[in-house]
Amino acid sequence: MIAMMTLVLALQAPAPPATPQAPRTTVVTPPAPVVYADELDARRRGPAGPNVRVEVTLSEVGGASAPATTKTVTVTTNDDSWAKIRTQVQSNTYGAAPLNIDVLPKVQPNGGILITLTLQYSQGRNPDSEGNPDRIMSVGLNQSATILLVSGKPMTLSQSADPIGDRKVTVEVKATVMKD
Repeated sequence: MIAMMTLVLALQAPAPPATPQAPRTTVVTPPAPVVYADELDARRRGPAGPNVRVEVTLSEVGGASAPATTKTVTVTTNDDSWAKIRTQVQSNTYGAAPLNIDVLPKVQPNGGILITLTLQYSQGRNPDSEGNPDRIMSVGLNQSATILLVSGKPMTLSQSADPIGDRKVTVEVKATVMKD
């Protein structure tokens, strides 16, 4: 029984005082901001490069029945940035005539300008007023190319031939790095 009392007394004895613990601190990390791919690419590239002015000149020479025409489209965009132009005319006489140009200039370390260009050009025709015996209603050009240009110097990109007649379309491109 003495052993039992000792056990009971040991169980009833007060617990030693707890050692004080430092207060808990909770660290809350805010969520990371959302960064889109184009922003991430711009951050990797560093500061924006110079602006580049691109001129695309289309010269169309038709046969005896179609007049010669020249159209120049000019766009200024930042280095390594797309510029897109969409124009279209709809006519009862000539139908649809789009002129669409996409251009991406990249200024090279040696000062050249690498141009990626896509263009769509179509010229409506009126067979009755032009004396067009083949009844051609529309003629067009769709082209994509990447070329290296010297700043300020034009280059003939292409000269296409009409698969039926003697119509020719010449595409000339000039890119110029703009100075501040």
